[in-house]
Amino acid sequence: FGFAAVIALVHDVLITLGAIALFGSLGIVNVKINLPIIAAILTLIGYSMNDSIVVFDRIRENMGRGRTQLSEVIDMSINQTMSRTIRTSITTLLVVVVLFIVNFGAASVLEGFAFVLIVGVLTGTYSSIFVASPMLLFLPYHYLRNRAIFWSAVAVSVVGVVMMSLDRAGRRTA
Repeated sequence: FGFAAVIALVHDVLITLGAIALFGSLGIVNVKINLPIIAAILTLIGYSMNDSIVVFDRIRENMGRGRTQLSEVIDMSINQTMSRTIRTSITTLLVVVVLFIVNFGAASVLEGFAFVLIVGVLTGTYSSIFVASPMLLFLPYHYLRNRAIFWSAVAVSVVGVVMMSLDRAGRRTA
């Protein structure tokens, strides 16, 4: 469950950063990566994680009720939480869209903040249903079949992060 949620969070952040880069470079929205935008991205992470937890919690509840396949449990759980997810997203979007419209073109920090939240709420809503939940089916199968490839990818990622941080630390001291 945790790894599937992390994949969905990485997806949400990457889509949001891509939207920031695209709309910011085209000059459509005044968005620059600064402290309020980082706060908006952290808010997006919390929002998306909460939505994924709601769906995953329902999946865990439904897993103990009978001997059905995991795919059927996931489908039933998503159907049970869909109305709550949509209502929460629409309510949040209404507020954030109004905030964006009021600040659009004013070159204020709130314009970028609201833009990030709009993109984040949209991606967070669909990722908890269409990214995180299918990962619950895909990851165990993929892991059991390709254990060596999986752990090799994890090791390469960790080594890459360590090398990048060492390089940055070396640049600061030089």
